[in-house]
Amino acid sequence: TSAVEKVKLINHVLYNVYGFSGNTTNHQDPQNSYISQVLESKKGNQITLAAIYSIIAQKLDIPVYGVNLPQHFILAYVDKESRRENSPEEVLFYINAFNKGYIFGRHDVDTFLKQLKISPDPRFYEPCTNTDIVTRILRNLISAYEKLGYHDKVNEIEDLLAIFVEKETEYQFRFRNGVIATRVVQLLRYCFFKTPSGKPSGIHRGLHRGHPAHLTFRSWCEGLLRACMGEVHSFGSVTPTRSSF
Repeated sequence: TSAVEKVKLINHVLYNVYGFSGNTTNHQDPQNSYISQVLESKKGNQITLAAIYSIIAQKLDIPVYGVNLPQHFILAYVDKESRRENSPEEVLFYINAFNKGYIFGRHDVDTFLKQLKISPDPRFYEPCTNTDIVTRILRNLISAYEKLGYHDKVNEIEDLLAIFVEKETEYQFRFRNGVIATRVVQLLRYCFFKTPSGKPSGIHRGLHRGHPAHLTFRSWCEGLLRACMGEVHSFGSVTPTRSSF
């Protein structure tokens, strides 16, 4: 099975069978940035849909990773051989998770950047880090809540964002000594498993202490933190301006 055929199979299941789609009518809604809400409503923004897509792909051993474009977020299908040989990553093609998995090439990214009058930069074409994805989701939430005037929620999410943007050496030291691990788990649970109104989602209500789901979620959070520090590669081991693509 070719790379394109694999992507088309994921597209069919994710968009045709399960009905996921981009929220084009209310793109600034904070619900678009809550994974639990996107899984329930099956509507999200570029980053959450791309995150779900990449997690599914990586679980299937398909090398799809996020690319942090200005005013957009896309996915890159990377040549697996280049990853194994530790050579520069070669992107075979790109995927727009917001547009039902539309496949396009580097030339389309060039055109998009030209429309925005932004000079090409290598980071706009290559897979970004897990930290980039998390921080961009958090910044989207901050922006959405600022527009709604929810200042308490802005402050809480800014606390979490500050943890991710600290210098890596200090961050690693504090994490390994267990100073902030519990706080991060609490904040992640709030950001990803509560509704924008602050009420627990269906998923969140099941995460009481001692429940297997709670333990699984905590493990996921700690795995995510290790991923952001470069200790593991992807979420699978443990993120508009309208455009033509």
